Amino acid sequence: MMSTTSTSFQLKAESRKVEGGSTSKRLRKQGRLPAVVYGQGIDSISLSVDAREIINYVRSKGLTDVVHLVVDGKKPIPVMIKDVQRQDEKWQHVDLIKVDKNKPIKVRVPLEYIGIAPGTKSGGILDIQETSVEVEGLPDHIPASIEIDVSSLDISEKLLVKDVSWPKEVSLFTQEDIILASVVLPSTLEANDEASSQDTAQETDVTT
Repeated sequence: MMSTTSTSFQLKAESRKVEGGSTSKRLRKQGRLPAVVYGQGIDSISLSVDAREIINYVRSKGLTDVVHLVVDGKKPIPVMIKDVQRQDEKWQHVDLIKVDKNKPIKVRVPLEYIGIAPGTKSGGILDIQETSVEVEGLPDHIPASIEIDVSSLDISEKLLVKDVSWPKEVSLFTQEDIILASVVLPSTLEANDEASSQDTAQETDVTT
């Protein structure tokens, strides 16, 4: 299992007036991103942040650390990055939510699969079905990611949520019988993909 504590990273932001899409486009051309911060005890504030700074931070730290947001040079506000809106892989907008370090919050934490499944050495394929789980815990105790060891999986074997030892600092809000990963034969994976494609096509026919 892998966990990180809160960060001392300070994200400087400037308050801004919401004046429509043209303003947002101008900000992006200037190397900044439109953002908003909200949460208990504060009014929603429209902001702009340095695009390169926040993108580099998220790429290295993820979305589960506490960030100290400094708006117009005022007292830092503890926040977490709630959501990042993208279009064609380009960042468009960032949502920040104020947190109380003494109150638990619910977030989705990414899963990092480690180890080599023995079944893959016998012709099987590791089929990962879940890339994150929902947990609740104090902001400083939320892990940046959780390691899932697949080194026990042979062909046709499955790893369920209940099979994993989760960090004691957080409570899990994902059903125990959900499959995280399995090792399947290539023919089985192809059959599952084909069935999924057919289901999607049928849903499209119904809605059109």
